[in-house]
Amino acid sequence: LEGGGWVLIDYKTDRATDDAALVKRYRPQVEIYALALEKITGMPVRSAVLCLLRDGRALDVPLR
Repeated sequence: LEGGGWVLIDYKTDRATDDAALVKRYRPQVEIYALALEKITGMPVRSAVLCLLRDGRALDVPLR
């Protein structure tokens, strides 16, 4: 929880060869998580991130 909203982190074990393709692949799933979190808590999701465990990197996921 940061700045009055959630930062949603989704941990993945994929190896990223194409960051944009990976974000595109998981964006629908992350958006569903964001909607559920907002509905359950009544607080907005400020941002979403894919945390790539094997690569040790994080990718921002744009939310609608």
